[in-house]
Amino acid sequence: MTGHSLKSEDIEYFANFLASPDIPSGSLDYIAAHGYLCASAIISDDLDSKLCLYRIVDDNVQFNSASQKQKLIDIIATFHLYLVRQFYLGEDIDFPMPIQASENEQTNPLTDWCFGFMEAVGDEEDLWFGGQDEEQVAELILPISILSEPYTEPELMHLTDSPKKKQRLASDIPDCLQELYLLFRD
Repeated sequence: MTGHSLKSEDIEYFANFLASPDIPSGSLDYIAAHGYLCASAIISDDLDSKLCLYRIVDDNVQFNSASQKQKLIDIIATFHLYLVRQFYLGEDIDFPMPIQASENEQTNPLTDWCFGFMEAVGDEEDLWFGGQDEEQVAELILPISILSEPYTEPELMHLTDSPKKKQRLASDIPDCLQELYLLFRD
């Protein structure tokens, strides 16, 4: 793997690894890992790929070999650079699922993606909220936060009290991601 070339076979390898029954519970699936990596690409051009791997999968994960572990670290590094490049160029992010809000209080793939994104925000909270633009960051993250789980905050319930409103939040996510990226590059 070189440069910013993310190969479909590497994505498939990564997704299959995360879907393996040997992966400890509490690990992210591929869709949530994509959300995690998007958040990581927004907050920084640099990434500790090994640390990121252990944040995506539980610390107790057992690898088949050192080469498997290194391959996953390399895939994560390439994936991160690929996403940074997409943000830098203002390209649409290739989401691994439709940008479709869940119905009722159920979860769906977008919920999982948003959950992974919010996990990364939580892991690097000082970077996300340690600057002068805290309010703007919070506003741009709000659709992702709300859609990351069944939302029950009374003061914000009006944002999700209809399927149309929830879908509007979902539709805002690609623009919010690009705005967040630009905000952290000023």
